[in-house]
Amino acid sequence: MIKLTVRFGGELVKKYELEQALITIGRDPDCEVHIDNLGVSRKHAQIEHQGAVFVLTDLASNNGTFVRGDRIVTYNLNHGDEFNIGKFVIEVDLGKAAVAAAKKVEAPKDLANPELTLAVDAKEMEQMQRERASRLKAYITYVAPSGRKENQAIQKTTTIVGKARACDFAVGGFWVYPKHALIIRDNNGFRLMNFAPRAPTQLRGQNDKRWKIVDDERLNNGDVFKVGRWEFEFYFGIPPSQKTKGGPVVA
Repeated sequence: MIKLTVRFGGELVKKYELEQALITIGRDPDCEVHIDNLGVSRKHAQIEHQGAVFVLTDLASNNGTFVRGDRIVTYNLNHGDEFNIGKFVIEVDLGKAAVAAAKKVEAPKDLANPELTLAVDAKEMEQMQRERASRLKAYITYVAPSGRKENQAIQKTTTIVGKARACDFAVGGFWVYPKHALIIRDNNGFRLMNFAPRAPTQLRGQNDKRWKIVDDERLNNGDVFKVGRWEFEFYFGIPPSQKTKGGPVVA
């Protein structure tokens, strides 16, 4: 059995407990995991149970299937993995039995050394991937209500910008939504995703003058993004000074 948890903007959409050998994910109501969103293809992806392994396959979808920021064609799922379909995050729970079965995997026999075997601890590999992502450092520069320029480190895998006070960067304004934008840290860097249906998040490069509307964009050093009337500058590395641990609240 595999358990899948579907989330949108950090909020729970639905949980599934599935025992089928083949699970289809998509916009079609006949899919075992049904996601009714135009950014999701009718038959977007599938998960096939092959022995002790659950294989995630993208079904030539329009917008792709992503694991830790990388677009995949096929991927062997591990316990605790997350993958993205459109703006939805799907969390994977394989249960204790599947984790134990996946701990040791024998290497293919056609390797240069036929006696060579490879023992893979799935949880250890997962932890290594998470540690690699955690080593990526970045910070945001913004102008506080006092007019003073402040620097704030991005400390989470998912950082939320919006009007809700629970957001990591809580900003005010008529056109700011409770959850307006997300900054996602993956193995390759940082992505900026828009969640505002109107007055969407905008982005421009350090030397660009024109803004572009954000859907899902990879952030580069010196990029500037705008939420409502507030502008944030993005930089890799550690901020020059870290005076506060929590995110700012901008009225």
